[in-house]
Amino acid sequence: MWRLGTLLAVASCGRLGFADLPAEVTPDASPPAGDAAPAPRLLACGTPARFMFDTDENGMGAAASDSGFAVFDVDGAGALWGYSFALGSDGTLSAVATQTQLGAGQSGQLGGAAIGDHVVVASLTSAMPAGTTLLALDPALDPTGAPVTDAIAASGETPIASNGSAMMIAELDAGGNAIVRFVTTDAVESDTATTIGSAAVAPYYEDALATTTGFALGYGTGMPSQRVQLATLDANLGIVAGPVTLDGGQDMYLPWFAYSPALDEFLVTWHQKDENDFDDTWAMLVDRGLNIVVPPFEVAPFSTNVVAAADADGFWLAYHTYMPASIMAASHVDAGGNVTARPVTSSGGSPENWTVVERDGQAILVWTETGGSGPNLYFDPFCN
Repeated sequence: MWRLGTLLAVASCGRLGFADLPAEVTPDASPPAGDAAPAPRLLACGTPARFMFDTDENGMGAAASDSGFAVFDVDGAGALWGYSFALGSDGTLSAVATQTQLGAGQSGQLGGAAIGDHVVVASLTSAMPAGTTLLALDPALDPTGAPVTDAIAASGETPIASNGSAMMIAELDAGGNAIVRFVTTDAVESDTATTIGSAAVAPYYEDALATTTGFALGYGTGMPSQRVQLATLDANLGIVAGPVTLDGGQDMYLPWFAYSPALDEFLVTWHQKDENDFDDTWAMLVDRGLNIVVPPFEVAPFSTNVVAAADADGFWLAYHTYMPASIMAASHVDAGGNVTARPVTSSGGSPENWTVVERDGQAILVWTETGGSGPNLYFDPFCN
């Protein structure tokens, strides 16, 4: 499965449309005095919402906005497609835009984030000039500005995260270092970058995260071994702690990171080989100081390509289980590292691509299947 990233090919040269952003970006999430916080609008629990999804070849990404959700994928020819869904007050979804072509020449690494209803999608483009392309969209998937390609920075992925008032993107610079920058809702990337990981450890599989006080960046390393590193950042992308190497005891493949505001902790998850050479999903919990609070524990056997997001009291993980059958499965992990398995509804097909999004404290598995019956795109809310 392709990991989460972002979108589009454009014909531009070098760094187009990049600008210095204010040195200080302070989230302002406080409501006016006397105003009660609005009740969260959650996706209805029970039967997953299902829609027809027509492409789904090379990768899939999703973003949660104030209005609902946007889902993106790249087909076998490198064309980028978008789908948009509105979340009603009754907790149901309705399609706003389906199979809207947004670009071409994409590699399949996709991701997205939103501030309000402004969605920014980031993608690796293989068309010249190759690099990371950003596109700003409204809820109907109409562009709100010209796509911008950074031909200097690239990555194995293009993770982007929003804390509700600022967005951060992670990339690799020309020297192979993991870097982060601010991105505006017009898809303009700050020209000023913070270097997080060194090229000496060969960062890859980055995850950009928003926290209660800023952001965080987690990534896998290939040298000297398959390990993960995690760093926390303030609201201005200054490094607060790390990067710290987290050792799972075995090679840690395809890591994924999630942050829980309720616990003020991170979940780090990955899959690794066991003594019989099978793949198993593992996880650990890490506090804000990047200290391991729950050492590595097994979540599920015979499973790979894990994704995760927080809910009100812990984390939800979803993964591909390949024995005795090829299916999607999920587990909840609480603050003590206790694991509760949960089945994932399908129509009898095989998992194709998947990710998770968090919206108003609700973790939602977004995935597609092949070979099943009926609509093949699932929005499956994880509800305790």
